[in-house]
Amino acid sequence: MFGPVRSALEALAEELAGELLQGAGARAFELMQCLGCAPGAFAATAGPPGAANAPHAAHAAHAADTTLPPRIGVWELVSLPGDAAGEGASHRYQRVAASPGTLDAWADVPAIERKGSRRRVILVGESVARGFFYDPCYTPAQVLEALLASAAVPGGVEVVDLARTALTAQGLAELAGSCMALEPDALVIFAGNNWNIAPQVFGEGVERALVASVLRRQGVAGFSRFLAGRTADGIEALFRTALAPLAGKLPVCFLVPGSNLADWRPQLAADVPLLPADGTERWLRLRSEACDALAAGRPEAATLARRMLELDAGTAATAWSILAAVARREGRVEEARDLLERARDARNWDSVLRVPGLSAGDRQVLRRSALAAGIELIELPELFEQAAGGLPGRDLFLDYCHLSAHGIRIAMAAAAERLLPALGASPACREELLTRALQPAAELEAEAHFAAAIHNAHWGQGGEIVGHHCRLAAGSPQVARIMRDYVDLQVGHAPSWASVAAERLSARGASPLARLAPWRELFFEDKLFDAILLDAVAAALEERGDLEPGDFSLRARLLDLRLAERGLEPARGVDLLDPYNLPSHAVREGLWYPQHFFRAYADVSRFPLVANGAAPVAFELTLRQGGGAGDADGGALLVNGIALGPLPMSDRWTTRRFLAPAASLRPGVNWIEVRWPPRLPPAAAALDDQARRIEQGRPYCLLPVRGEIHTFTAVLADGRDPGDQGAERAAA
Repeated sequence: MFGPVRSALEALAEELAGELLQGAGARAFELMQCLGCAPGAFAATAGPPGAANAPHAAHAAHAADTTLPPRIGVWELVSLPGDAAGEGASHRYQRVAASPGTLDAWADVPAIERKGSRRRVILVGESVARGFFYDPCYTPAQVLEALLASAAVPGGVEVVDLARTALTAQGLAELAGSCMALEPDALVIFAGNNWNIAPQVFGEGVERALVASVLRRQGVAGFSRFLAGRTADGIEALFRTALAPLAGKLPVCFLVPGSNLADWRPQLAADVPLLPADGTERWLRLRSEACDALAAGRPEAATLARRMLELDAGTAATAWSILAAVARREGRVEEARDLLERARDARNWDSVLRVPGLSAGDRQVLRRSALAAGIELIELPELFEQAAGGLPGRDLFLDYCHLSAHGIRIAMAAAAERLLPALGASPACREELLTRALQPAAELEAEAHFAAAIHNAHWGQGGEIVGHHCRLAAGSPQVARIMRDYVDLQVGHAPSWASVAAERLSARGASPLARLAPWRELFFEDKLFDAILLDAVAAALEERGDLEPGDFSLRARLLDLRLAERGLEPARGVDLLDPYNLPSHAVREGLWYPQHFFRAYADVSRFPLVANGAAPVAFELTLRQGGGAGDADGGALLVNGIALGPLPMSDRWTTRRFLAPAASLRPGVNWIEVRWPPRLPPAAAALDDQARRIEQGRPYCLLPVRGEIHTFTAVLADGRDPGDQGAERAAA
């Protein structure tokens, strides 16, 4: 048994013994479950994550008696009858019904027929290989097949699309093995973005207990290193046990995915994890100074960022991003690329909202593993950098890792260049193939950009990149109509299914907007206030002159719609904690609503309030801060940047009231801010609490909690006395 594992097990056993000696309470039972010696214990997983630890049942049967796997993805084996004498019986894989949402994750192909005379290439991969934002109308498999066909492969060629959105490493191992039943002549794998998303990289039972022990003993930095090691082990096992055997039977080409380094920015309002002692508070002070220095162009920004790195050990993106901004400003592009990759990779410990992507460390492991397995690599990050003439950005990516049509064509031209000799065709260079690559129709391209605008906004990106995609989307009259419907749908109080706009949108059938996750958010999940997105939509439509009779300004129409549907009225108060008011899906505050209180992880919590500005507004909020540290000053409640008064904090639930005079409000959207004092709860206790959640298999969050809000309401208060400002109404 490895030393670290044995020592962790010994520590767990010692803790269990101590708990049993003290009376065998709830903690003792939890430890017994973790160690697999109590009812209800989880079964520990064997072998590294992402590996094919045991053959899929269908694979084992195929190996034992040469029968075909009964299912490949969402296609089920169907026997076809022969003639009266039983001659000519055959089979195919027929697409079957699956759980809701599963079918949309796969190619929209009714059946995979038995291989005929044409050469067969199979494409396996994740959402990037699926053609996210364009699927099902324009996919990498379609582009690759057309490119190979244009090169006159002897006997013809077909590409079978087995890419699946959200495919994991384990799923890749199983799918790659079962696809051999389709008799491919070559296999193309385009994956890696979903391999290092915690907690996928650790199992259950004892292994969860070991992970929790690492977190308690080594902090978030040690936890991050542990997860990186587990991911590396999984990649090596994936290639050794699942992919290397395939490479011995047919050509296997692996496309290494790239990332949008130029435009995508991590959501940095809540970035630093729990640090030992007072490290988090010191880090926050340094961040404030460093960001101010960067904005002013002062040279000490880099020095302050390095001091932040000394505290966070590279586990937060902010310092890396600041150093990258300085390097880009000074023209050091190579250094900036490395720093931006570090910013992208810093948060592998994030359990819930980790942005998919292949880290620099995982890419090195992938290279070594592919070389040992005899698998040929196509390094897309390098190709994309050449195409961009620098850091790859919005020309090649529509978000963090999903490709634009231009990016898809470059990737598939590179794959075709490698495959042609293996398929018996004359070689062709990538540049020549690129000129032949399929391009999407103009309306489809516009739809993809609008879906990208939604996705970028819902992942916390800024107005500049959201506006860029909205302007490109608005170039299509049909998509401009969709954008207007989206505004009506998001602002309206009625459920999506009850909206005329939703009926028009759902009628688009196989449109990418009807299938993609950003669009499903619209129909099946909570709406968002979408301040950045809806303003960008209105501005883009105004810019193209898309005005209906009576419209003098789409932004004015949006204001009127918000006042009518979401405005504060005498008979209608507003719950500011409604998930609709969250700025994006890239925040933690509303993750487990309504089971938990609103938990603030950033210095400032912001809430939109729509009002006509003609009357004062009364606010009432019940909140607390700190982990038993007593009372604190330094908090404030602000309306549109104007402080209504101090907001004293207590570690007990306390209700306070404020009155905002009409002069502090404006017609339309007002921003209400709760600014939290720099006090934080003890890091050790918070880490122990999150480690226990890991042991129990529950969601965990390693960010420090700045404060909690139980209720926060606003009502019109015409005639109220402003002297109530900041009064404490009740305390628990």
